[in-house]
Amino acid sequence: MGTLGPPPPARIVTRGAHHDLAEITADLLAREFRALAPARHPRGVTWGRRGARSARRSLQLGSFDPETTLVRIHPVLDQQAVPRWFIRYVLFHELLHAELNQPCAGARRAQHHGREFRLREQAYPGTAPALTWQEEHLSALLRSARSGKPMAIPRAVRPTAILQKLLFDS
Repeated sequence: MGTLGPPPPARIVTRGAHHDLAEITADLLAREFRALAPARHPRGVTWGRRGARSARRSLQLGSFDPETTLVRIHPVLDQQAVPRWFIRYVLFHELLHAELNQPCAGARRAQHHGREFRLREQAYPGTAPALTWQEEHLSALLRSARSGKPMAIPRAVRPTAILQKLLFDS
């Protein structure tokens, strides 16, 4: 038997049905991460794959893999009911991991949410509204992930017929 080679490169899918991760990431890199050296940028940002639907009790909305430098965003977020600014926050959080992934003092394990991470995340203006939105909609996200059915769009997000015509038909 021969040795297995490296795993094939991950397929990068940035354009979802409702949100484009490449567009949001480019904006974040240009604004919030201007000082981040290009060598520290993630190799890619992609929607994750839908896993088996099971009795989920939690969701990992995003992840950063320091070995592949790949950011993955849970596909349950690619729906009309999830605001773009919330996805921007999740990407901001994962890009912070890319920038600040430092080893713990005296340990080999990465320090995931150290003091500097928490301070930078708290300074981001989208953190408080995003955490509030997440708390208010986590049950609906879990139901959507389990069932594969989209979340109901909250009334405040639903455009009226007149507003929809002005925004989308012009």
